Amino acid sequence: MIEEYEDITLKEGSEQTDDLTRLSDSQQAYLKEVNVPSEDWAKMTDEQKSDHLDVVQARIEELKVDNLEKVSSTNLLSPEMIEDLKRRLEAPNDMVQIEQVSDVLANCEEIKFENWQHLERSEKVDVLNQLETKIASIEHRPPCPITAKLRPGLWGGYNPITKTIDINRDYIDKSGKDYYFYSEIVDTLVHEGRHAYQDYNVNERIVHPRHSEVESWSDTMAGGKWGYWGDCSSELGQRLYEQQSVEIDARNFAADVISRMEDKIEDGSSHTMAKSISFEGSNDSRDIAKSELLSELSSNHIYPGTVYTDNLWGGLDSFSGNRVRDAINRARDNGSISDSTYKHLIDKLKQACHHQA
Repeated sequence: MIEEYEDITLKEGSEQTDDLTRLSDSQQAYLKEVNVPSEDWAKMTDEQKSDHLDVVQARIEELKVDNLEKVSSTNLLSPEMIEDLKRRLEAPNDMVQIEQVSDVLANCEEIKFENWQHLERSEKVDVLNQLETKIASIEHRPPCPITAKLRPGLWGGYNPITKTIDINRDYIDKSGKDYYFYSEIVDTLVHEGRHAYQDYNVNERIVHPRHSEVESWSDTMAGGKWGYWGDCSSELGQRLYEQQSVEIDARNFAADVISRMEDKIEDGSSHTMAKSISFEGSNDSRDIAKSELLSELSSNHIYPGTVYTDNLWGGLDSFSGNRVRDAINRARDNGSISDSTYKHLIDKLKQACHHQA
């Protein structure tokens, strides 16, 4: 389960995404000074265009224009300039982002489990920060410093005040030995980075191509239409938490990135991460996975003791999930199962549980 900070805030007094206020006369005049007519723009080389767009972008940032629609809805700049400016300032659509972020992860040797498990905590944090910098560049937002903090019971969270991503240091330490923790650390990196992207779009500048989605995100941030629900202490609270637009979006984005990353890693069968992550799947699918898991545990002579069904979500409850995970880890540590069997059982466990922490 990936927990959040109590709020992803909507800045006080910030404009709603559908409020495309008109540029002032002085702002319009300032931007119009750098316009290039269409016929002249077509004659410029790519290098000349890039240099000129540097000037245009600097003026837009100087004027603190937070929405490119304020510029494109006017006739201040030629249509060709606007299109080239959009390609520079707007983030790629989600499908492109998923492909590019998964490329970054798949091409990072240090993040592969067989290499990751040999890194010290400080080295792991350095790798996560390097990956976050690359991911932020793809998403057209500033990178967030990643810190390892003691956050009991929580995987990590994005802090909208400090603009940092905090990851539980205990889980980072465990991720070098336990594949379950490893896979969740990678998921947390992408998930919390997506929250940073949401926050940047709502409170700083809209770079996401679909403005209606940005408006939906703002509704479930503190100060928005519904506010942010962070209390997961009850079953109802858990459901309210995970059904928020910002959580659904971050969860799905991370799942898609990891799925594509797996497809791209050479010999993926040796270090595949479970495609069924927290909150995915139906009660029936978890019950089926539970039955298959218990059968495979028995075949491998792994006996976790009495386990219980999660009556709300199906599959194993969190207590039983932890007990089974510990039994699988002991079998791996004792050398009674191979690495490939260990990873397969951990993947099956994740499919059988709604959450573990």
